[in-house]
Amino acid sequence: MGAEHAVLVVADHVLPVDVLVGRSWLELPHVSYYKQGPDFVLETNSNIVDRVLSDPESSELVEVHTVEFDSELPKRSPITLLDINVGSQSTIAQREQLISLLNQYRDTFAKNLTELGCTNVLAMDIVETEGSVPVSQRPYRTSPSDRQIIFNILSEWRSCGLISDSTSPYASPVLLANKASGEKRLCVDYRRLNQQTVNCPYPMPDVDEQLSSLAKGNLFTTLDLSNRFLQIPLTPQSKEKTAFVTEQETAKFERMPFGLKGAPGMFQKLMNFVFRDLKQAGVVNLYLDDVILPSEDWDDMLSKLKQVLEALRGARLTLKPAKCTFGSPQLDYLGFRISKGVVQPGRKVDSIAKFPRPRDIHEVRRFLGLAGYFRRFIVGYAELSNPLNSLMKKDATFSWGEQQEAAFVALKSKLCEEPVVRMYDATAPITQVHTDASAVALSGILLQGDNEKQLHIVYAVSKRTTEAESKYHSSRLELYAIIWTLSTLRSYLLGVRFTVITDCQALIYLNLHKNVKPQVARWFELLQEFDFDIKYRPGSRMAHVDALSRAAHSEPMPPDSVENVLAQRLEVCLTLTVEERVRLMQQGDLPTRTLYDQIQNASRGENVAQDYQVCNGLVYRKYRDKLLLVVPKTMRKGIVIAAHDLQGHFAVERTVEKITEDYWFSGLWRYVKQHISMCLDCLVHKLPSGKTPGLLHPIPPGKRPFQVIHVDHLGPFETSVNRKRYLLVVVDNLTKYILLYPTSSTDAAGVIRVMTQLCEERGLPDRIISDRGTCFTAKSFQEFCRLRGIRHTLNSTRHPQANGQVERANRTIIPLLAMSAEDHQRWDVKVPEIQRHLNNAVNKTTTKTPFEALHGYRPRFYGGEIRQLSQTANTWTDPAEQQEQIRKVILAKQPDMKLAHDKRHYDGVKFDVGEVVMKGQPRVGEPSKLQVRYRVHPMQVIQVLPSDTYRVADVAANGRHLYSTTAHVSELKSWKVLQEDEDELCPTESQNVMLSS
Repeated sequence: MGAEHAVLVVADHVLPVDVLVGRSWLELPHVSYYKQGPDFVLETNSNIVDRVLSDPESSELVEVHTVEFDSELPKRSPITLLDINVGSQSTIAQREQLISLLNQYRDTFAKNLTELGCTNVLAMDIVETEGSVPVSQRPYRTSPSDRQIIFNILSEWRSCGLISDSTSPYASPVLLANKASGEKRLCVDYRRLNQQTVNCPYPMPDVDEQLSSLAKGNLFTTLDLSNRFLQIPLTPQSKEKTAFVTEQETAKFERMPFGLKGAPGMFQKLMNFVFRDLKQAGVVNLYLDDVILPSEDWDDMLSKLKQVLEALRGARLTLKPAKCTFGSPQLDYLGFRISKGVVQPGRKVDSIAKFPRPRDIHEVRRFLGLAGYFRRFIVGYAELSNPLNSLMKKDATFSWGEQQEAAFVALKSKLCEEPVVRMYDATAPITQVHTDASAVALSGILLQGDNEKQLHIVYAVSKRTTEAESKYHSSRLELYAIIWTLSTLRSYLLGVRFTVITDCQALIYLNLHKNVKPQVARWFELLQEFDFDIKYRPGSRMAHVDALSRAAHSEPMPPDSVENVLAQRLEVCLTLTVEERVRLMQQGDLPTRTLYDQIQNASRGENVAQDYQVCNGLVYRKYRDKLLLVVPKTMRKGIVIAAHDLQGHFAVERTVEKITEDYWFSGLWRYVKQHISMCLDCLVHKLPSGKTPGLLHPIPPGKRPFQVIHVDHLGPFETSVNRKRYLLVVVDNLTKYILLYPTSSTDAAGVIRVMTQLCEERGLPDRIISDRGTCFTAKSFQEFCRLRGIRHTLNSTRHPQANGQVERANRTIIPLLAMSAEDHQRWDVKVPEIQRHLNNAVNKTTTKTPFEALHGYRPRFYGGEIRQLSQTANTWTDPAEQQEQIRKVILAKQPDMKLAHDKRHYDGVKFDVGEVVMKGQPRVGEPSKLQVRYRVHPMQVIQVLPSDTYRVADVAANGRHLYSTTAHVSELKSWKVLQEDEDELCPTESQNVMLSS
């Protein structure tokens, strides 16, 4: 799927028909055919053009049965009950229906790599940080037996089109990791590449919304994509970056491999795009790589499943049948168990609730370490813990009595309740995972909060170590604790930036570790999909996880724990009707509740009743002979999103009109305006209307020729016989004299050679003005300028107007070159002639030719003897006097040019340091009309430069700026991030007029 399919065609003049097509080939999933009059039309899902086989004398298709051709191409074996998992309550007839449906969509399942799909929806692009160099590492040494295993795996991948040979400068080493089955798995160590890859975060779905939707189902179907990452193709430039090296060969991936930094985000983006309509319709639920179909009954499940399989077929994706479950009556999801519309609490704090009763003073100390870590959230902690603290006194004997038991039970109960325990929040400012390990057990706690001093428990896990695990070296055991905890909490941690806290200092150098043991290699591969830092904290400050790692669990969860309470609350919410929910939210909203009370109170509600009305317990606003539902604060965001984000992203006025068809709330106009100003889709796709910001800032002319020069590359052109592809164009700022230098490349070394030649012929310039090409920003060219005392000025990105003199020359050079060079492979031979033409044409600004302005006379190139009759043929003017006159002319004309330019621009946009902005993005490739106009990621102004130019940098959560550049004001758009409280406004006078008219 998604690749070209080779077809072997054999000519045979004896056949009684024009074309003989094998039935097995016609039955392949990527081929379809049909009759159209006398034509037989073949279609494929690949990029092959449709073929029409015509027979003007016959309109019948002849089917030839032959044994020899039955095995000409491999056929996919049908799906059977042995390949999938089906709910135990299903009947035989229902299972037959399911198998029939699955085999209708057999092309959406892959039992092996040869059947693996490849999507045509998107491609993975690896974006590296500025200044990155290709990652090139030596291959890891392996044993002869392992080398043979690696060779066999790569041979299979190559035969399936997953990899190809490579000559890329990138080279990451490979590792063999152990599978749970005992087989070997090949991994590529992309840690070095990931360190210089730009992070691409993606939003996490709302957990409460997911649970609310799933709770309506009676049957659940879970689908798992086969080798999900390998079904996403790579962009051509990214393929080179995935190159890997073994002791025998080098190769690169054609598809997105496991272990790349942005792979989970790219997969989530693909899933959201493929199932966007089905998600909106409530057919499917997506959370990371989980695809879940809640259904009311078996027929509903089959109907929804058919829609999902159709979407997968359209996206050319395939499922792994062995990991798919159909029609199960219950679902374990995100720490909850869902069955028959009931959401039961999960086991989020089991490891705390089941903490065993201490048997000696050491276990008391561990438990108090756990409880003491969260003492700031436990009211009366000192009094509650006093019976246990008394056991810690010097010379005290260990005696466990009723007081100690009561204190122990009370503290455990407090640790499992609010405010110690909180629900998961994907937008929490701080997310941390604390881990610890001992020979007895592993433990981990997921904590979130607004600051490091106010962290709450979200999830606590622990498990006993096996006999083999208990013998691990301490560092390896601590690493295993991290791996196990992150794998257990994977649904909460993917797509979120978090910090791992450990008391093993050696693990902070995890990314530099070169241990290639198969088990550790597998662990490293598992870590690649998470975005985290590791920090060391002494064991004395890790008592809360240390206690769990040394405890054995035996007691059940308290029935009044926060999980049971939250589950009961969720059940109540799910049984409410929409009207009841809105009424409940209106009563909980203070302004709306105040309106309700005033309307109900006859004595005070007379004035209010003119504008508002209560119907069935709901408050409405009277507007244009309509009743508009008054929206409480908790519902406003959803209403505006539905009217703007889901209705075409129209401007403020049309969005307000859409909302006021049914709803109203105080401060509606400004709330909508603020929402649209923060809408990311509008920011990156819509250009500002009106005049372009930024005024003209003319560059003063030099006082002598070649004091200030403008430099730029032009090309690439067709490679000439002299191996030239580019022109380096140099323009003198004063005389407008142009120098053209054919070059083979645009590297810094070539520019330095030309500049050295120019300096020897014309002298050193005081200033060079250029764009931000890599040859000009290279350290070698910067050093060249520094050693010679040359001031180098770089334009802001995507603003060629700042180097307008050379850009104007380029527009003249290209047509001259095209007209002069009859043989395009000898275009560089014509360059001296073109340079002569340019320098002997009168310049509009100086009213002199550049040659005359530089040398004081007009050279003779044509005319013969008749030129002797010219009165100006041999006129000579002192160049110094003429150049001073030209300088005055330029300075006199610059105000007029500035005035003409500024009429089409304005100076009303200014940015301050620290302000968040969106930067324009070049549109490349074809077609470009639908490409975004601005970078998706916001940037921050870090420096205000002259001439309406700013230095901006990526907004980084840790305060570091990974990428910075300069930008002209015309390339920037303000993005004001507003808080919800700022939208709590009273309606303005104009709004009241609009709503009452």
